[in-house]
Amino acid sequence: MKYKNIIISLALIFAFGCYSCDNWLDVKPDDKVSEEEVFSSIEGFRNALNAIYIEMNAADLYGKSLGSELVEVMGQRYNVNTEWTEMTSVMEFRYKSSSVIRRFEGVWTSAYALISNINHILKNCEERREVLVGDNYNLIKGEALALRAYLHFDLFRLFGPVYSSDTTAVSLPFYPEFSFTANELLPGHEFLQLVIADLETAGKLLEVDPIIQKGPSWSEDMYDQNRNRVSRMNYYAVQLLRARVELYAGHKKQALAAAVKVIGVQEDYFPFTPASDVSAGTDNPDRLFSSELVFALENPQRATIYNSLFNPENVKLENLLLVRQNKLDALFTEDRDYRYKAWFPQEKTVGGVACRVFHKLADVANVDLKFNILLPMLRVSEAYYIAAECEENPAEGLKYLNSVLNNRGLESEKKEELLQDYLTLEYRREFFGEGQLFFYYKRLNEERIPDAVSDWENEVRMTKTEYVVPLPESEIKYRDMTNQDKAQ
Repeated sequence: MKYKNIIISLALIFAFGCYSCDNWLDVKPDDKVSEEEVFSSIEGFRNALNAIYIEMNAADLYGKSLGSELVEVMGQRYNVNTEWTEMTSVMEFRYKSSSVIRRFEGVWTSAYALISNINHILKNCEERREVLVGDNYNLIKGEALALRAYLHFDLFRLFGPVYSSDTTAVSLPFYPEFSFTANELLPGHEFLQLVIADLETAGKLLEVDPIIQKGPSWSEDMYDQNRNRVSRMNYYAVQLLRARVELYAGHKKQALAAAVKVIGVQEDYFPFTPASDVSAGTDNPDRLFSSELVFALENPQRATIYNSLFNPENVKLENLLLVRQNKLDALFTEDRDYRYKAWFPQEKTVGGVACRVFHKLADVANVDLKFNILLPMLRVSEAYYIAAECEENPAEGLKYLNSVLNNRGLESEKKEELLQDYLTLEYRREFFGEGQLFFYYKRLNEERIPDAVSDWENEVRMTKTEYVVPLPESEIKYRDMTNQDKAQ
């Protein structure tokens, strides 16, 4: 990582401008006073934290790369046109391609820049704790720690080892505090323990979260910072993320315990979205199943994601991400599954190949509806899938799985010995366009995964080479340079 070029949190606060670390090191007294002024009020802290949420929508992060595009192509979701050489290289795991190198460099740099920003906020939480009266210290610090864990973990899932086969492989640097120097590369198990520690602390701090007593959206005041807790890393989002991380680490008992905390309030706080709300025949179909979202980013420009990737009216044919009809037929085997009807209502034939247009992120008629700007980050169905996988009794595991299936228009599955196969099918369906499938395959170290572009049910052979994205060249060069400086 080019640490002298990372963006610090103060830059985000001041109209999201770019202050280089060189400028920060040469900071003038007036600039230092400005920092103190920013963090002299609760509003200043809130603005700094809001900036993190806003920047997570960037194209290098969840606005594209870690959401509906880059990692989804890695998961073999789309019928990528061979003329789109960049995405073809991604789909074929050619990580040494110059354009692919740049894309992953963007993910790395953007994520670690935000982590640096978060650490700057956390530092000021301690230095100016007297400013954060009432529950504000717990809420702001708790959310910040949770966001740091979220970003660190996704970097680990992308650039880290195939953890189920090698827990000690040297992986990534973890940044527990604001720093201008490169931290050491940690073994995988040490890295994940630090992520879990952040989530454990965040969970304790967020025990004051209004969502626990009052639900996700409770205040009528449009300007209330806590009005819509689904748009924040709230208490239940922390529990669900912890369940995800613990499962990745192989800690099934802990993962189940965290998932059950979310399931326990699902009916009241995150109810399953009825079929009538997601019907493609309505003017405003809730394709996100928004009542089930535990954490979502607010992105007023969300329609640009659909228009730049999926909309056949706006996107050049070679850059259009469609889904083959034969792949969808194999995935959604029953017409009753209303996810298929909501997400793939439009046919599109390209080069004689029958495909469908992915509509999950398309605008609805009433663009002022709240769910029209949301980007899913954590949804309650994942808590059920995690519980199903971690439950020692497979009969109980099936019950968790069937709770979701029955709310997707599907009948219950009955074969306990096929539980993991059912879960794999659900990860392929439920998280379409949300950047989770590739990481699911990597967690299980699947040796073969379904391809996206063949006429038949062909498979792609997967090894460590495909699953582990190399560290960016700039990071390696910087570390080499740092080591040389130390040796002199």
